[in-house]
Amino acid sequence: PTDRSGLLRVYDLTSTRMTFEWKVPDYLSGASMTFSPDGNKIAVVEPERDEDWRTSEGPDVAIFEFNTESVKLRLNTGPDATATAVFLDNDHLLTVPMWHAQHMKVGWIKFWDINTGKLTREISDAAAGIHDYVDVSKNGKILMAYVGLNKNSGHFMKSVTQRFRIWELPSGKVVADSPEILPRTVDRPRFRLSPDGKTIVALWPEPSAYKVHPQVFQLLSSQASVESGTKNSVYVQSVSSVSLESPIQVLFPSNLPSPSQRQE
Repeated sequence: PTDRSGLLRVYDLTSTRMTFEWKVPDYLSGASMTFSPDGNKIAVVEPERDEDWRTSEGPDVAIFEFNTESVKLRLNTGPDATATAVFLDNDHLLTVPMWHAQHMKVGWIKFWDINTGKLTREISDAAAGIHDYVDVSKNGKILMAYVGLNKNSGHFMKSVTQRFRIWELPSGKVVADSPEILPRTVDRPRFRLSPDGKTIVALWPEPSAYKVHPQVFQLLSSQASVESGTKNSVYVQSVSSVSLESPIQVLFPSNLPSPSQRQE
């Protein structure tokens, strides 16, 4: 693989044998890869093909199909390069764009039919735009995405606010907004949504300490929200810093307290 070609390999973990290999004439980004629920397809984000990938159009998501060993679809999601793609179900894909200075408050979640390549729905109800990260629960009923506000600072991007939003599907109703996520650093938080859609983990590197500082957010039920006095239905549990040498402790937290167990 080079900056002008891509290579995707699939391995059987039990035998460590490579089962499939695809070569494509574009650079592939491993930052966003997602399997369909049935395990037969994988979507890989690829930068748009032109000298200026931030503003030019071109296919930016490749969907590979295992049973046919072929590229099912090269999806052009629009003028803004895709940052993250995730399957809603076996036939539909969600995408959100990267943030960049020219479109500071633009960004939305797009719903795609991967059998036709057609855009079927959009969600764009955040003042600062929806960008950089999207995820959905295993049952397809809880949707989460990043809605933080950024600003251009010289040649760098600076975070003004760091928040995520949660929606209910299929209605698209806003369920909750997270509290402000701190600290603000050059690197925005990275997220993981639990399969049941009730827990979100935010973590990001601190370059000076080479550590991640995870925060765990719990989505409260309506009744639990009233009992805890939390207006936005999300509360945060801070976790002590964990060395990057053992990130699995962060990505798969255990023994999280329920809202009634949380100590103020």
